[in-house]
Amino acid sequence: MARRHWLDPLARRLLIASGQIKPPASGADGTGSGMAGSVGAGAEALHNDIVERDLLALRLAQNPALALRNATEVRHAAALGWSLDVNRATAADWGRLPGCGREQVDLLLRLQKGGVQLSGPEDLGAVLELDAALLASWLPLLSFRWYGEPPAPAGPVPVAVNSASARDLAALPELTAERCARLLRERARGSFRDLADLRDRLGLPPAVVERWIARVSFEPGRPGPDLPLSPPPAAAPGGGPAAPSGPAAPRTSAPQPPTTGPSAPGQTASGPPPSGPPPSGPSAAKGGAGPSLPPGRRDTSRRLR
Repeated sequence: MARRHWLDPLARRLLIASGQIKPPASGADGTGSGMAGSVGAGAEALHNDIVERDLLALRLAQNPALALRNATEVRHAAALGWSLDVNRATAADWGRLPGCGREQVDLLLRLQKGGVQLSGPEDLGAVLELDAALLASWLPLLSFRWYGEPPAPAGPVPVAVNSASARDLAALPELTAERCARLLRERARGSFRDLADLRDRLGLPPAVVERWIARVSFEPGRPGPDLPLSPPPAAAPGGGPAAPSGPAAPRTSAPQPPTTGPSAPGQTASGPPPSGPPPSGPSAAKGGAGPSLPPGRRDTSRRLR
């Protein structure tokens, strides 16, 4: 009889773990009865579990993006050191979990972009409406960390509902022509504050609001035109241009000659004006220059003129 190689038992266990051959029936050799049989079965199960974990490690080394098929592989992946950060996981990370659908992944990513953080398994189960057994199978891999800042934006830029055009608004899912027209009318009355304000003013159903999470932003709208603070000035009488409005320009006085020294001929020394009523008559009209004429001479000059 040929001697078996020492690797045969390990090869047989690997084939059993990979599903290529069926495991032997319990107690087929007559030694698996009683306490010794249960201990042997437990040791065999533990050994098979270790083999399965090692096989998964080899598969993950060959394909790091390998999707896990069941709860056992999730448990083995956790034992190998892999984990999933719920509040920072990518679409590829969520897609590796067994039973995680595309719509659930899309909702989780939009909540993450919107700054929503999940604090524990209860929040995750409520958001995704998960079955208790499916949630329990994910738990070995899940970690819930709290972050002070939202994640860096990735993917398409959200639509700014307070300033976007009708063409840009058409990118929103389930935005019909009627809803778009109502949005534009409501926006003309005032900017939207947040998603709740948009929902109330447009009467959106909850399903549409859920699909718009992280797909809309609420920056202030564009400022309106600058209006004049006062009406334009009226035209001046006579058809001429109106005088410009505004404060009057300050008046500047010409410099006065020095008051020291004798006055030149024909000039009077500067000084304070004399007190009393101003002089009357022709001399006063001429600025007071020269002596006043007698009445007779005044009349003669008038006749000559």
